[in-house]
Amino acid sequence: MRILKWLIVLLTMFSAMFFVGCGSPKPSVVAENFYAALAKGDWETVGKYSTSETITNLTPYASKAQSMVAAYGKAKAVKETIEGDKAIVVVEFENKKDDPDELNLIKVDGKWKVHLESSSGK
Repeated sequence: MRILKWLIVLLTMFSAMFFVGCGSPKPSVVAENFYAALAKGDWETVGKYSTSETITNLTPYASKAQSMVAAYGKAKAVKETIEGDKAIVVVEFENKKDDPDELNLIKVDGKWKVHLESSSGK
């Protein structure tokens, strides 16, 4: 009987770890992946981590944004603030540590996406 109890406890723990691990990546991971893809010009991956508004607003500046982010070096999320379905991630770059970026993310269909609004604030 004792073995059965331990087996149930272990199975419950492993099940919980499995389901927690299968969720959407945290906003900080999405931010780092977004910048890594942008630096490489991997537009398919950039799109995967972006809202449609982000793609619309980024497209006219794609080449300039790619070269600028590539020059900044590797991105590292240093702070993450989540409030409901919105998050702000502060990102430092290896070649731009004195001027971190703040990236806005929102949850879309249960997944965190980078959300860059138009400069007109629409």
